[in-house]
Amino acid sequence: RQSAIFARLEALVIESAARARQQGKATVALADVQGYIADSGCRVFIGDLWQRCLVDTRPDGEMHALYRQQAMAEELDIHNILLQQQRSKETERVGSDPRPSRENIKGSGAWVEVPDTIIGLHRPAIYKPGQVDDRIEFDILKQRWAEWPLRVVFEWDRKTGRFRNGASSSVTRAGDGNEI
Repeated sequence: RQSAIFARLEALVIESAARARQQGKATVALADVQGYIADSGCRVFIGDLWQRCLVDTRPDGEMHALYRQQAMAEELDIHNILLQQQRSKETERVGSDPRPSRENIKGSGAWVEVPDTIIGLHRPAIYKPGQVDDRIEFDILKQRWAEWPLRVVFEWDRKTGRFRNGASSSVTRAGDGNEI
């Protein structure tokens, strides 16, 4: 039942974004998203491919939309989680660290400036053939009101998607060596 609700929500968001583009409006799609969130009664909104809601994808438009999304969360008393991809060319360079970084987030600098918290996920086994794929690292790349950087390493079960036995690992800020 939940997957059907999410599929319908995704279809409505894509449909409203297309309608907004046709009408030349940047705010219709985000207003529609706010309505869908409010109608759902959810406490947490997870937006993947969120940029499809945007008509104005220029850096200023993207920043305005991210601030608007934050305001929606406050108005609706929910938590926002927006998913964003890393630039793949940066992680493919020979000898480069494939872990997520603030510098490699796709899109404008607003994706680093606006959010209160940025978390990057890393599965070491993807980049080391033959390694057992049983752990995942959560790198805290930004926390507006708390300590960062921070890495939390979890045991991970691929079959169930469950995380267990999280343990923090020390990292240093950029410029201090061995940074995230």
